[in-house]
Amino acid sequence: MSDFSTILITQNDMTDNELKAFIDELKENSVKELFVLPSYLSRAKTLLEGSGIMLGSFVDYPLAAGTIAKIAFETGELFRMGADILQVSLSIVDVKRRDWAHLEKVKNTVTPLAYGSSELRFSIETANLKEIDKIHLARVVNHLEIPSIAIDTVDTESAMHDATIFRMDGGNDLFIQVNIQNGTNDDIELIFENGASQVGRIVKAVEN
Repeated sequence: MSDFSTILITQNDMTDNELKAFIDELKENSVKELFVLPSYLSRAKTLLEGSGIMLGSFVDYPLAAGTIAKIAFETGELFRMGADILQVSLSIVDVKRRDWAHLEKVKNTVTPLAYGSSELRFSIETANLKEIDKIHLARVVNHLEIPSIAIDTVDTESAMHDATIFRMDGGNDLFIQVNIQNGTNDDIELIFENGASQVGRIVKAVEN
C-alpha cells in the first residue's frame, strides 16, 4: 500500500469480515484517516479503537441532492455517532449553475454542528467539471472562507492539475485534500508539489 494518509472506502456491500481485515491492515501502515459510508461508521469506530486513526464519513453522498434540512440532520447524526471528520458533498449541478447561494446556506448550516475537534470538509468530484467551473468554485471557496475542501479526481494528472487550480484560486490557507483511486509514492509526491495538503486513496472495493 502506498503512503496515502487518508483512505476512503465507498463500497456499500462489505461484509463485517472484509471491513475488519481491511482495518487490521490499515493499522500496520501510516494511515491517519479512514472514511467509510454511514452504515459502517459504528462498526468501524469499534474496530479502530486505540489505533489513533481518525474516523470519517460522508454527508449527502453520492448524489449531493439533499435538502438543507437533510444535510444538517446527517451531519449532526454522524458526528453524534462518533465521526471525527465529515465530507459534505457539493452538487456538480450547483457549481455549473453558479448557485453559490446554496453552497453558502449549506456552509452556514453545517459549520456550527462541528464541535470540539470535529472537522468538516466540503467535497467535489471534478471529472465532469470544466476548467472554468473549477476556477469559479475555488474562488467562491476562498470568498466564503471555507477552510477545507476534498477533491475526488480521476487520475494523477487530473489530481495535479486540480490541486494547482485550488491552490492558486482558493488561497494559500485552504486545506486541500486530493483523492485518487490509485497511485505510487512518486505520484503522491507530485500531487503534493502541485499544491495538495493531503492525498487520499478512494477504495471502491476492498480486496478479499
